[in-house]
Amino acid sequence: MNKLIEFHLFELKQNITLSKFFTIAVLIALIFIMHTLSLAENNELWTAISMRLYYIPILYAVIFLGFITSTGVSIIAAIAHLFTMFSSEHHVHTVMLEHLVETPFLVVLGLTAGFLRDFLLFEKNKKNEIVDLFGKYVSPQVVDDIINKKIKTEGEEKEVTILFCDIKNFTKLAERLNPIDLILLLNKFFIEMVEIILRNDGFLDKFIGDAMMVVFGIPEAKSKDRELAVKVAVEMLKRLKQLNDESYFGNEILEITIGIHSGKVVAGNVGSTERKVYTIIGDNVNLASRIQSLNKYYNSCLLITDSVYQGIKEQDFKLREIDSVRVKGKALPCVIFEVYSELDAEEIKNKEKNLINFMNALMYYKSGDFQQAKIFFDDAYKQSPNDFLCKLYLERIKNLSESEVKDWDGIYDFKSK
Repeated sequence: MNKLIEFHLFELKQNITLSKFFTIAVLIALIFIMHTLSLAENNELWTAISMRLYYIPILYAVIFLGFITSTGVSIIAAIAHLFTMFSSEHHVHTVMLEHLVETPFLVVLGLTAGFLRDFLLFEKNKKNEIVDLFGKYVSPQVVDDIINKKIKTEGEEKEVTILFCDIKNFTKLAERLNPIDLILLLNKFFIEMVEIILRNDGFLDKFIGDAMMVVFGIPEAKSKDRELAVKVAVEMLKRLKQLNDESYFGNEILEITIGIHSGKVVAGNVGSTERKVYTIIGDNVNLASRIQSLNKYYNSCLLITDSVYQGIKEQDFKLREIDSVRVKGKALPCVIFEVYSELDAEEIKNKEKNLINFMNALMYYKSGDFQQAKIFFDDAYKQSPNDFLCKLYLERIKNLSESEVKDWDGIYDFKSK
């Protein structure tokens, strides 16, 4: 079906182009006849007028057909102009120097105007291509910088911070709502979240169903990309809570989970000649996605890796280290932190009641002293009975103790994605 539409569009375009050539031919023929008659009748006024009418097909070619065609038309017009004057039996009396000067001027006009038209059109198309690639994904200022060649878009290695965001329990939501309502809800959600992302210089790489991939550090790196990414994530969580309180999504309550990781990737234009996208590729993209999916396991909303943690000021965010993990398919481990700055003051106070005991427990757990770790996790759980992580670690310690694990390195290996 698409191929058939493309064929008809191509055929239509060809017919339009042919009609333009036909129009030019008719114009030159009519002007040639008018010029010949005016010379034959020795009418200087009509000779001067008809001679200058040759500019019309040249300008028509410039506007609609470009440099090569306008040059050809100008040469044909000049030849017709000379032929008309010198073929007239009155040419000795009527051909003046100023008329002869008009002939090369016709050619120069076609060359110059055609070149300018194609150059301006090329610049316009180049700008349109950049706007198509970036206009909906970054701030207008970044688009201007790309157009002015202050930012490169060729493939190159970059240090970036990647944020993945996903709606919790979206599958159940999709089963419950009809398709139209589901799309409307998603659009309302994305409008609010994307506004926060673009306002903070995030690059909206792609939508993946109900998920979003956002990158900080492309196409232009900034010194505080990691801090900006965490700031955006916290703002997204706070804004979503506000929208839920306002019943913005009707009867639905939306919750999201976010994972953030920093590392090297390859960034650049990827695609075919017909369609390209500016994106990033590399192992660190996959790791960021895996970190986001771990929220389900830890019953958290926002997780960041140690590579992100190293680039932020701890006093600016409420967070705690929660584990050292090795995700499936990756050889190198990473430390992950839970950020909970989106909570209100009372919720933060309750969460931090057991913070000292929790951190001590985690230290003993990593060292392999499960007995001491259990004592501190028990105390932490008594202080905060709603802390899911305490329950998780107590269960994990029980399993590790029963299995008498050897060569313990303090890293938890995930066997599934």
